[in-house]
Amino acid sequence: VWEFYLQVEGRSVWRAARRRHTLEPGGLLVAPPGVSHALPDRQEADHHYLFAAVDLPRVARRLGREVLAAFEPGELQIRPRAGETRPAFQALVRELTLLRPWRAQALRLAVDALVLEVARALAGGESQAVGLHPAVHRAMRLIEQEPERAWPATTLARLAGVSAPHLNDLFRRELGTTPHAFLLKTRLDRATELLRRGDWPITRLALELGFASGQHFAAAFKRHHGVTPREFTASATGRARVLHQR
Repeated sequence: VWEFYLQVEGRSVWRAARRRHTLEPGGLLVAPPGVSHALPDRQEADHHYLFAAVDLPRVARRLGREVLAAFEPGELQIRPRAGETRPAFQALVRELTLLRPWRAQALRLAVDALVLEVARALAGGESQAVGLHPAVHRAMRLIEQEPERAWPATTLARLAGVSAPHLNDLFRRELGTTPHAFLLKTRLDRATELLRRGDWPITRLALELGFASGQHFAAAFKRHHGVTPREFTASATGRARVLHQR
């Protein structure tokens, strides 16, 4: 199988063919079958990555053989920017952890979408926003890549290429929200993803996602989901137990 690694937080250092490769947040590593690669026993700091192992030729039969052209057999491929692979990873995780109708079909679609986004990241080139102002698109990408960052309005606007009031107006007009509200939703979506996969200490999770405190995070999470983080974790654990038994 082909292995996909998306670095989400921290950094990881990989060994392959007597070389060291450092994967920074937002980076993508693709390992073909038969290519030896490993993490050292000890990493420099805490890190978190998303991982999937995919039977690529089988998926390519559904997507078309031309998709395989982006993948190089026999060598690691590393990209500092993973494009839109993170939402595709998150969609796959959602389908794996929730029991919903037509689950098998949804899983196939999620795997296909992930392979397409990995192929796009390997092929290179900047994505172009359709129907969105370029400044809104740039600001959204910045927030999604580093949701734990404070993102002062002036800093975000400067990197997006407009003034802070103009960026705020653009967000309201095109997304119906503000940059700050979009940042909060992105953090809560990230928290939801992590809580589905394990019982995180609330304070640690809050601080890693940029919240001022565990209480601040818990209150925002309850407003968004209608339940506390602990109640959500208990419910997700119960669903996972049922899935395992089936």
